[in-house]
Amino acid sequence: MKSVVRHQVAKGTALLGGARALSRGFDFITLIILARYLTPTDFGLVAIALSVMQIAEAVMEVPTNVALLQLRTVSRSHLNSAFTIALLRGVAIAAILCAMAMPLAYFFEDERLFALICAISLAPALRGLRSPKDFLLFKQLRFWPDALADVFGKFCALAIAGMLAVQTGSYWAIASATIASPLFYVLATYALVPMRPRLTLRHFAFFWSFLSWNMAAQTMSALNWQADRVLLGKLAAQATVGLYATTRDLATIVFKTMMETIQKPMMSALARSNQQPTRQRQVYGVAIASVLSIGLPIACGQALLAVELIELVLGPQWLEATIVFQAVSLLLIPGLYSHMTLTLLNALGKPKYIFNRNLWDFLLRVPLTIACVVNFGWLGAVLALIVADLFLALLCLHLTRKIIGIGIIEQLLCAGRGLVSVTVMVATVFWLRQIFERGDSELEIIVYLLKIIPLAAITYCTAHWAVWRLSGRPDGLEALVTQTISRVARDKPFIGWLNRHNLADKPRTQELK
Repeated sequence: MKSVVRHQVAKGTALLGGARALSRGFDFITLIILARYLTPTDFGLVAIALSVMQIAEAVMEVPTNVALLQLRTVSRSHLNSAFTIALLRGVAIAAILCAMAMPLAYFFEDERLFALICAISLAPALRGLRSPKDFLLFKQLRFWPDALADVFGKFCALAIAGMLAVQTGSYWAIASATIASPLFYVLATYALVPMRPRLTLRHFAFFWSFLSWNMAAQTMSALNWQADRVLLGKLAAQATVGLYATTRDLATIVFKTMMETIQKPMMSALARSNQQPTRQRQVYGVAIASVLSIGLPIACGQALLAVELIELVLGPQWLEATIVFQAVSLLLIPGLYSHMTLTLLNALGKPKYIFNRNLWDFLLRVPLTIACVVNFGWLGAVLALIVADLFLALLCLHLTRKIIGIGIIEQLLCAGRGLVSVTVMVATVFWLRQIFERGDSELEIIVYLLKIIPLAAITYCTAHWAVWRLSGRPDGLEALVTQTISRVARDKPFIGWLNRHNLADKPRTQELK
């Protein structure tokens, strides 16, 4: 990866990482407050409504950012066309959801869903109103305005939802967060990247070339992601749906933060090497190794500390769903390969391959989920999730080999340094559990986690750095971090000591050209 692009991507990733962490932090606090004042049944009711909304949103997803990435020059009329299409999409989704609200309320046998679905239909309509200039930021590797707007939206959602939860104890607190977040996000985009929009469909044909395949792909993806919740909503009690959906969402908060952080910078970097296959393979190899280095300790750490995390965040009444949290946490590991393949396909502008990926996933996941849920309930949903996610990861490994020529074994070996390091970390956590005693109060659980998590993190980082050194200091995340620390704090006494001991020097391998 060229030096300028490397540092642009690294800077963008770091900036997005901080913003996404803050944004997800607000989501996390919102979840803690809501879980304390609402019941699993409340969460189950809203989960059904949100599943319907997310399916409708995904089906009509318009990849304007991806489309604009393929253009050498983006004109004002392109931006206005993107805005118009996004606006029409939002209005169409809202209209469809309102029309379906009553039939869905009858289907799920709960009349409260009618008003709930109509209310949350405002969310996709609002998202379509964001500043047209916001579409251009992705291509320019300028991520801070969108990230800051997202943080502002999540903060406002936290304030409104928290206030309603405390005062009313109603499921409408969850719905209010769903509506408030895009509303204040849109307002922030006009403050940060102002542009007066104009309605035009001048470049509709250009966007349609991406929309046609993308609509089919997103339909498959939405059904794959929401099938278990919809089926449980029909066949199980709302409390069961709430337990399953909420713990599954909790397990993916950190993962989503990480993927949202790296996806745009990585996609931009991969798109810049579209005409250079050798360089693109190198960029992708470095990217997947870096993602695995971050994702492995998160996934394994969550699974190991599942009981403490659920009890602290959601409360003891949610412990029944611990197995869901652990399964989803461990499935984040194959999910890293699946999401990186999706990022690659978007960067290459290959919506047909994305459709094929999602179609094969659909053909296995949905029938398997139906069979497992009907026979085994929510535990069947967990089983189907495990089998389907592993199948999808294998499919994505094959697709990556076909598209850019990286072998399946070579892709799996990218996890080598991370696997060695995380094994040391897991052993350390088991050892620490024998040393530290855990109390039952929230304060005692916090103290317990504050003892284990930092020590586990230090162990992982130390082991990972040692493995990287023994591997010949290959290019990647470790090299970038080492170089950045050396450059920023070169004159500090500690760095001087590192340099004297040959510990903070540059990696021996060449930068990717």
